[in-house]
Amino acid sequence: MEWLSSPIVSLISLLIGFTALVLGAVFYFKGKRDKEPSWSSWTVNLFKDYSGTVEDLEVRYLGEKVKNLSISNVLFWNAGRQTIHASDITEADPLRLELQDKGRILSATLIAMNNQASRPLLSRPVGERDRVLISFDYLDREHGFVVRVTHDGTRSRELRLKGALKGADEIKEIDFADFRRGRLGSYAKLLAVPSFLMPALWIFILTIESKVKILVISLLTVPLGVLLFTWFWTLFKQRGVPHGLESFLTWPVERTEEEDHQT
Repeated sequence: MEWLSSPIVSLISLLIGFTALVLGAVFYFKGKRDKEPSWSSWTVNLFKDYSGTVEDLEVRYLGEKVKNLSISNVLFWNAGRQTIHASDITEADPLRLELQDKGRILSATLIAMNNQASRPLLSRPVGERDRVLISFDYLDREHGFVVRVTHDGTRSRELRLKGALKGADEIKEIDFADFRRGRLGSYAKLLAVPSFLMPALWIFILTIESKVKILVISLLTVPLGVLLFTWFWTLFKQRGVPHGLESFLTWPVERTEEEDHQT
């Protein structure tokens, strides 16, 4: 039974225990039933302060004179496991899209939803040009919708989704860059090299003397544990656009082949 005291066996036992701990935490959080309202946005600025560069030029949108013009895609969905109901939207702090710095929302249109029964609805308060109210019947897990907003802001951070929902934490904003490359992709290069080198490293360890072997294994335990933790945490935190709402990622302004050749 001397093999039980082998450093290799000890390390394997340590890794198995660590993996079980990480998986236990992952399954615990995955199994929680909670409301997790989430949103993300990205903006294309068509032009900015044209009057300062082009004399005697006037641009109008639906009859309104505009100096800046941007189009934003906004995604809102329930990332939690508990249903969000219409009654969860508070009257004092309603769910809404709001443009900062006294900007104007020129139009807001629903372009996608992945559950017709949720019946999302956009409405504009009388006399208010800087916000659009959002309502719906209910949102189950991964249910939501995409809104396309035309406004006179110039940056993505100027358009905000605000509001409070009963029984839920603050509405979570997800960076649009996370959808484009995915959190897993952002760590791919960091994880790829150590993963490919591990087999060769273990072969090398098996060929060296016992005393040195114990020292090497001890030194590798911590970085290997960090590597495994990073891998599992990355898989746990990775998010994708909910099925049926992929139009959120599409370019808000259609371009013709002729325009692409001229660019």
